[in-house]
Amino acid sequence: MMSRVLCPRHGLQENALASPNIGARINARGQFEAGQLVRVSFDRPKRSREIWMDRSELVDHAHLITYVGKIAHLKDFPTIAAIERSLVHVCARCMDELLVRSGEEPATPTSLEGAFDTALVAKDANVTERDVVCPIHGVVFKKTTSPQISRAIDSREEGPSSRLIKTVLASSKRESVFWFDADFLHNVLGPELDLTSSTLRLDDAQFRETLMAKSTTVCSVCLHDLLTRNGVEV
Repeated sequence: MMSRVLCPRHGLQENALASPNIGARINARGQFEAGQLVRVSFDRPKRSREIWMDRSELVDHAHLITYVGKIAHLKDFPTIAAIERSLVHVCARCMDELLVRSGEEPATPTSLEGAFDTALVAKDANVTERDVVCPIHGVVFKKTTSPQISRAIDSREEGPSSRLIKTVLASSKRESVFWFDADFLHNVLGPELDLTSSTLRLDDAQFRETLMAKSTTVCSVCLHDLLTRNGVEV
């Protein structure tokens, strides 16, 4: 089964491999000139596959390539291995949209309207319960935090008025890390809670339900940015 990636534009989608230049052009929602993209076949006895590459990325390997029609065939195993190590993971739908914008045939049907759409998030993005649609970062994983931290993110403030506390909910099987402000933790769990340290460890079973009931969800990237602005190492 093909692995999946969370794409900011399309949500949870199938994963594809592409060359670094193609990955960069996908991220920029750009396109290539006609004929600049090349379908490359890695010819192995038992595990052949094809990927798209920028023609300029093949210059150093031109003497090893044999063209059959428009497909560049490569059989030199060390070269194949070196190229494969440089490949990047991309959203398969973003790859198809790039191919259409560049005048090439996509792997799955892709409309011109969708390929050239500049919206941060596609109309038919696959957004699951684990995700949130952020107006800045698109479809991203959501994180649970306190309402005061959420308001600071929304208003682009430096941070909440009370200290940021790394809160670890621990059980015998796992540890979950959250970020709450000190006022929130005192209001929810009681004023006697000891918050002299910047890290608070709590029993998962005892406190999770209470904290989650009063918490909110935010974009994980926005939360990371807020913590970084406040000098917190994450």
